[in-house]
Amino acid sequence: MIRGYTLYALNAFKDLGDANVEEVSLKFGLKIGVKTGIPYITEGSTDCNLEVLVKCTFPSKENQL
Repeated sequence: MIRGYTLYALNAFKDLGDANVEEVSLKFGLKIGVKTGIPYITEGSTDCNLEVLVKCTFPSKENQL
């Protein structure tokens, strides 16, 4: 699952036009909590996040002429 998301996110930055992508950082987080009480009655929760940091540069307008 994480590998699939990583490939998807990295492919999104392959063709950014004039941008020169220098670095892409991906941070995955997953938190799972489960509480039990009376048999057959349970409580559960999950949290997840994806943080993407992209560092890129653009050519100066002088170089585009």
